Amino acid sequence: MLLKNRQGFSLVEIMIAFGVIGAITLIVMNIVSMTKKSQSKFEFDTEVTTTTNEIIGILSDEVRCLNTFKALVKPESIDGKFFINKTFGNAGISITGYSLSGIAPDGLLTISYKNKQSISNTGDTKNKTINMYIEGAPGNITKCRSQQKWSNDIWNYGEGNDIFYNGGIRLGDETQANKCDEPSEGTMRFNKSKHVMEYCSNIQGDFSWTAVISSCRSQNFSNQQTDTVVTVSGQCSDEEVLTGAYGGCVSADIHDNLYDVSTDRAGIIVTQNCSHALAHKITAKLTITCCK
Repeated sequence: MLLKNRQGFSLVEIMIAFGVIGAITLIVMNIVSMTKKSQSKFEFDTEVTTTTNEIIGILSDEVRCLNTFKALVKPESIDGKFFINKTFGNAGISITGYSLSGIAPDGLLTISYKNKQSISNTGDTKNKTINMYIEGAPGNITKCRSQQKWSNDIWNYGEGNDIFYNGGIRLGDETQANKCDEPSEGTMRFNKSKHVMEYCSNIQGDFSWTAVISSCRSQNFSNQQTDTVVTVSGQCSDEEVLTGAYGGCVSADIHDNLYDVSTDRAGIIVTQNCSHALAHKITAKLTITCCK
């Protein structure tokens, strides 16, 4: 007869098996715990960003901003929304406080968040800030609104509503962008007094602020005289830019055709000179193109 081995597993083998199962269980539990923490943090961060953006939108309305901060530095809500210590959102977050600080016109609103759904005992916390335009002092605000200020390698936020493009274009009013020279050529600004966009250029032979072209017109000038030199001139208005000019002289014996461009404070003046050794009937013609 064949004898079967009925000894089974030894105690050592059983202990090893339980040890392996315990280690695997511990690893799985740690993975599940880390996943829950990551998911909780992601939901918390997402809810904080969404809420902050909504608050920025509310406070961009000067009326609602003043309702919130007219006489308060630490309000209980943002114009009746997002009350402190109240749970809201899918992540179960709450706002523990608001605080407005700064010196006019640069204010700073700090919002303190807490994640009540956090696995940790203390809960996740985070502060977010919103840049504010304010008139008056915190606690006695007369005017305010939210205005996010940011900068990176491409864009830079300046004072007021000015935005600067580091690649060479600058958007701002004449009080912020008033220097026009070789390094700033190509810079753009909005001229509040003339209500037009301008750019820094040396197209006229000197660096100056020139209106961005939106429309053009052509003008024809002529002058006929019997003389050795006949001149005709034309010019663009102060709000216009000279973009083209050509002239001509009509006479039986023209021997010279001079074309000069000059600039004065009244605007762009273009002069066409026609000359002859002897007095002849000469017609000087000129066409210029002016744009604004």
